[in-house]
Amino acid sequence: MWLLLLAAQAAAPAQPRQAVLGVEVIGEGAPVAEQRVERRQPFAQQRVILESGIVFDIAPAALDALRERFHLDARHRFVLSEWVAVGPGPGLELRRLGLLHCASRVTWGTNHTCLRDQDADGRLDGVAVYRNNIPAEGLSFQPIEPIPYHYIQAPRSGEGGYSETSLGFGWDRERDGGRLRFFAQAAGFSYRAEIDPSVIVDPAQLPATIEIGGAQLTVLSYDGRRPAVRVDRPFPSRPIRLLSLGGFSDSGVYLSIMGGTGHDWRLEPNDISLPGAPAPR
Repeated sequence: MWLLLLAAQAAAPAQPRQAVLGVEVIGEGAPVAEQRVERRQPFAQQRVILESGIVFDIAPAALDALRERFHLDARHRFVLSEWVAVGPGPGLELRRLGLLHCASRVTWGTNHTCLRDQDADGRLDGVAVYRNNIPAEGLSFQPIEPIPYHYIQAPRSGEGGYSETSLGFGWDRERDGGRLRFFAQAAGFSYRAEIDPSVIVDPAQLPATIEIGGAQLTVLSYDGRRPAVRVDRPFPSRPIRLLSLGGFSDSGVYLSIMGGTGHDWRLEPNDISLPGAPAPR
């Protein structure tokens, strides 16, 4: 399961630190006709795609030497990643330091290899290798002989993507039992996370059109058990960050949340420009 999410922390770090975040993009979606939807069950889901598509433009023998030099496993893809500084405090203030292409392998711990094209000239010119967690002092890149490469964007249809996570919608009743609360919802094989902010709908004032995360829904009716909902506009296919308001783990990476629900998650657009790709629409 490839969705990379933020693990909650009881206390925020006193000093800024660094993290490497896999770049995620919402896959293409389509409007959905009227349907009755179950309480708190995801509907109108769209795939979340982890951007991965680096190709080394070097001879096979040179590629084998590169893999041996940095202990790379051909079965593990390089993932387009954000290298960010995480500000101190309870919020998630992120400052982008650059784009990286990172791969990992597990051998008595997790070994990460991140390659950087510092001047964006189509040649990788630096490498940082670390084991398990990002060092407290941050990543340090060693210069390497430039390696030509090109980047292939992951398919937006979600077919053959690298994530088992989807982003859809859910609903619940408010505690007073009268009004309905609609929200975005991330779901995977063994977890579900509700995402704030939610939108409140009064069943006495239907139909009602609402917007969540750039998507548009119309709540048509409510029979006392299930609302009838139509998705007029799906989530835009664009880079996103899916954040837990609790903060980062000590490893400096997103961690999977295995089970549970919550109301402390945030969905926000990411202004990242994908290499060689048109601007997100």
